[in-house]
Amino acid sequence: MSIRATARARPGLRAEQDNEALKGACKTILKLIVGALLGAGVFYLFDWASIRLKDSLPSFVADRIAYYRLIAIGLLLILLVLYRPQGILPERRYVPRKE
Repeated sequence: MSIRATARARPGLRAEQDNEALKGACKTILKLIVGALLGAGVFYLFDWASIRLKDSLPSFVADRIAYYRLIAIGLLLILLVLYRPQGILPERRYVPRKE
């Protein structure tokens, strides 16, 4: 049975499928945005904390804090890729409903 024959048999089926696909796409985009904002927030807080920490460190360490910060961010990204390749907020798998 072709798709057109199924659509004729159940007139609203194609529109329902399109709506479900659109809802799934919107949820995925929203999760991507939330994940990006969460990641940016983590790195911003790490940057802010390292700047505040700079005042309480000895001068020979405080002068190099920017380099240490970059090394720590790089290591954090490497660990994230190694241990969480699906990301901080993993995407849910879409399983179509059977009728």
